[in-house]
Amino acid sequence: IGGIRSGLPSIFLSGGPQLVTSFEGRKAVMSELDQLVFGSQYGEADISEKIRYLEDNVCPGPGACSLMGTANTMQILAEGIGMSLPGSATVPAVYAEKERFATRTGRRIVEMVKQDMTPEKILSRENLLNGIILTMAIAGSTNAVLHLLSLARELDIDLSLDDFDRISGEVPVISRVIPTGKATVIDLHHAGGVPAIMGELRDHLHHEALSVSGLTAGEIMEGKRSRDPSVLTTVEDPVLSSGGIAVIRGNLAPDGAICRTSTISDGALRFRGPARVFDSDEEAHAAVVSGSIRKGDVVVIRREGPRGAPGMREMMMTTDALVGLGMGQDVFVVTDGRFSGFTEGAAVGHLSPEADVGGPIAVVEEGDIISVDIPGRRVDLELPEEEINRRLSRWIQPECKSKRGILGLCSRTALQAHLGAMLDDRV
Repeated sequence: IGGIRSGLPSIFLSGGPQLVTSFEGRKAVMSELDQLVFGSQYGEADISEKIRYLEDNVCPGPGACSLMGTANTMQILAEGIGMSLPGSATVPAVYAEKERFATRTGRRIVEMVKQDMTPEKILSRENLLNGIILTMAIAGSTNAVLHLLSLARELDIDLSLDDFDRISGEVPVISRVIPTGKATVIDLHHAGGVPAIMGELRDHLHHEALSVSGLTAGEIMEGKRSRDPSVLTTVEDPVLSSGGIAVIRGNLAPDGAICRTSTISDGALRFRGPARVFDSDEEAHAAVVSGSIRKGDVVVIRREGPRGAPGMREMMMTTDALVGLGMGQDVFVVTDGRFSGFTEGAAVGHLSPEADVGGPIAVVEEGDIISVDIPGRRVDLELPEEEINRRLSRWIQPECKSKRGILGLCSRTALQAHLGAMLDDRV
């Protein structure tokens, strides 16, 4: 977005993933440590020892955590939408190959300046659609939805949740990177990286989309295929038959919500239970670790949206605590906040409109029954429309949590999640 606003030639060089550590004979990543810590299982000596070991070793060097979190998702998307040199995104941070890409990137930006090749001349609707396709295929972080919607708004390109919904039904998941599978982004790099992903998705992608390299997407993916089907599969033999992110609607999310389907077990795809209502991630987390949340509950976390939080925080403490305590698929989290790219378990976020602007989530009461139907793409409060409207008519907008500085701006001007949640500079 900064490159777009500057109007100057811009290119993205990612830091790449960090190396992965081994623990108890398997790969260990940062999300495992988070789940142990937020689950607050400090009382058990073996758990405490695990935490100490992972704190010292789970991030063995520079780079993004080696699972498909937000950082690696966005590095892959930067290349996929054409803003990084082909093959650069998944190169591990410590590889000599990363230094070579740094040199090539520096040389290329000089050429781009001479050619006056600005982001607006590269990024088209087709580029952003390719970004959505890649997001679905790698089962990427739900935060990618916000970033792509914001990019589109900055470029005055027509893009909406309807595009994500349509593509989710057309493009399968072909990546086995954690949390969808057991591989890491380093494994994905050795399987061929982004060019190989694009090659496997050749029948879905827009080949004419341009890249900072001067090549089109079609030219970049020509002849590229997965070198390791155990990490990167094919569309004919996918990990999941539909995309890793689903757009959810219903009377709790009239303008839409987002769900990472690739981390929800079959048994939790349809869920119905009593609402346990909280106004912050901290409140919900405290209830989880105190034992007051039971299997079958629907944890509703509101006032965590773009304006309410403000800034749309990640509900990481609650979701990681549930997974750490073995309830990640037995309790459903529904929130107007967002999630970490590490998040696993049954959860729907980005409910729009949010509570602080009078969205239906604002009037959910303790004990109300909420139903979630991921295959049906719905999240609903099981009340008559008349009762929901009656509650909304009595709703009083709460006072902003922050009134000054950048957080005050968020409280007053942030767009809703279905529009990208960026600050509205057009008001």
